[in-house]
Amino acid sequence: MPIDNAIRVIAPYRFYGAWVFDDPAVRLEREPFVSGADEVMDVLAQELGGVDSMLVYFSPTPFPDALHATAIDPDVLGGATYEVSEMGRQAWLCPALFRYFDEVPPDLWFKAKRQASASADSS
Repeated sequence: MPIDNAIRVIAPYRFYGAWVFDDPAVRLEREPFVSGADEVMDVLAQELGGVDSMLVYFSPTPFPDALHATAIDPDVLGGATYEVSEMGRQAWLCPALFRYFDEVPPDLWFKAKRQASASADSS
């Protein structure tokens, strides 16, 4: 069931070396970032000083200081491939994308920030 907020937030963290996130509101637990999305998380983490957890804000509409991703293949294995031109990277977003959106957004904007405290449970 999609959430109606204009800007959503998730808290990715490293789990056994992989980037994952939990979102009980849409029934996701340890949902992994794969196929390029993990590399985007690596870049964001490095830009924040090499963190192992962060907040990632995302929206289908622009917001200040956000990076832009464009859907270049909106029907890949039930998900969508996005081009993040500012990073020179492509990232596949798996079918969990549809927990947030009814259809593939043609554009996504996202921004990472440090978490106020290291509260991510990685056990």
